[in-house]
Parts: sequence; structure tokens; C-alpha cells
Amino acid sequence: EWNRLGGERGRIVEPGHHYEWVWLLYQAERVVPGAADRAGILFEFAERFGCEKTTGLVYDEVLDDGTVWSASHRLWPNTEALKAHLAGFEFGGNLDVERTTEIVNNLFHYFLRVPVLGTWTDQLNAERRPYVENIPTSTLYHVFVAFSELLRLEPRLQAAGILAG
Repeated sequence: EWNRLGGERGRIVEPGHHYEWVWLLYQAERVVPGAADRAGILFEFAERFGCEKTTGLVYDEVLDDGTVWSASHRLWPNTEALKAHLAGFEFGGNLDVERTTEIVNNLFHYFLRVPVLGTWTDQLNAERRPYVENIPTSTLYHVFVAFSELLRLEPRLQAAGILAG
């Protein structure tokens, strides 16, 4: 009946899904006016509570009050953060350049700089060290779409003086 689980498990929020929904709602706005009306609430929660303060890496899980539940960091929520920031630029005209740059740098530094080309680090532990041996193929979708969005918006970002030509 669309109810939360009982107890603390029912309070778990995945900031990566908040970012993903921000992007989806902005995309839906093209055909469903008003779809993105609540995107800001999701975005603000994810930015305020869903990111490690020192690095900006997106946590895997927090509680609904912002308490960190799982201090690990998977790759895909960080790609969704990039997409959400780009969607805000595309549909609202504003972009936190410093934060967006931080996200892109984190993607390369923590996840995509690996010894075996064509692979990635899927998850980091709380100390920001690789912490799983599997590389889920579903993550490739998130990486591909995030960087496709960046490339698609590159001309507009350059025109706005955000990216150098």
C-alpha cells in the first residue's frame, strides 16, 4: 500500500535516487508541465544531507533526518548528482560550477582512475578505499548517461562561459 517499512529501515533514503528523480522530473517537464515542481526539494535534501562534507562524494544511504546511515559511496549516485546539477542548469539556467566541477573530479579521481581500462571502482568504503570486487554492468548506464548529458550540454555551458571552448 506504498507504506514505509517499520522502524529505522523505513527511514533510509538514498541520495542517489533523489538526484536521479531530479533529472527525471526535469526531463518529464518537457511533456508534463509541473512535473519538476518538487525537484528542488529532492535536490536540496540530497545536497544538504547526502554528501560527505570534505569531499562532496554522495553517500549510499542516509536517514530521513539527514543522519548518515551508510557512509560508503557507490559510483552511480555520484553520476546522478552530475545529471541533477546539469538538469538544473538546462531548465533553470543556474549551475553551481564549483560543486559540478567537484563531482566530475570525484568521478575521475575515486571511480574511473583504475589500472584496468574499461572498468571502474564501483564502491568506496567510509575511508574512501575500494570496497567491492564486483563491477555491476548496470553502472555503465549511469556513467554513460551522465557524461552524455555533459557532452550534450557542452555548447550551452561554453556559451554561458562555464566551460572553456
